[in-house]
Amino acid sequence: MLDNIIKDIDKELSGVLVKAPEMRYLERISPVLAEGIRDFVKRPGKRIRPALFTAGYLGYSDHPGKYYAKAVKASLSQELLHAFLLIHDDIIDNSDLRRGKPSLHGLFNRALSLKKDNKTGCDLGIVAGDIIFALA
Repeated sequence: MLDNIIKDIDKELSGVLVKAPEMRYLERISPVLAEGIRDFVKRPGKRIRPALFTAGYLGYSDHPGKYYAKAVKASLSQELLHAFLLIHDDIIDNSDLRRGKPSLHGLFNRALSLKKDNKTGCDLGIVAGDIIFALA
């Protein structure tokens, strides 16, 4: 059951990262920033927070199927907030990796062909984290 919930969360999350008006606008003004956000948020993860939220809804609802899709969508806020915090944490800790891939600020430095110690990647990482916070 939990595997199905996580699949539904991943599907909804992918849709939001492509179809949300904020992401569509961002894609037009900064494709690098939009793609960095998508890459970071869609990285394989456990999705524990949204899965527990959704499972809690199913466990306590009188009509679990009635609002299931809305519960899944609401649960995304927890995953997005978690991503926002991880991005900022990586910048504070000067971490190079997150979930086996480059941290988001490192990804921006690479995408823009900047040196590792360039502040621009960190600046863009902070902006990306803030955008994710707003999406949440």
